[in-house]
Amino acid sequence: MKLKSKAAAVHMEFMFARSMYETPDMIQQHMILTDVAGLVDEGLIRTTLGEDYGPINAANLRRAHAAIEGGRTIGKIVLTGFPELPGEENEVEGAIGKELAQLRSE
Repeated sequence: MKLKSKAAAVHMEFMFARSMYETPDMIQQHMILTDVAGLVDEGLIRTTLGEDYGPINAANLRRAHAAIEGGRTIGKIVLTGFPELPGEENEVEGAIGKELAQLRSE
């Protein structure tokens, strides 16, 4: 893909770099995310989510891959975590749910 002929640029920042390396400006990431959340709430920016294909499994991975290879997708394709096994709680979602419940009770 030729970026120059399209006058495009690619920029990337690892979102957790500041907290992972405990940089002196860690609070800046909080401030950025707070500002972005406000812009989302005001409707000034919106998500790039195109479609949610459901949980990560072989069929949905094939479907997402085919869509991307087809070159006609608009926005991001999302796969929303692994399906839970019968009788087992999803550890990540369970931990996040517990943290949210604790924050809401404070």
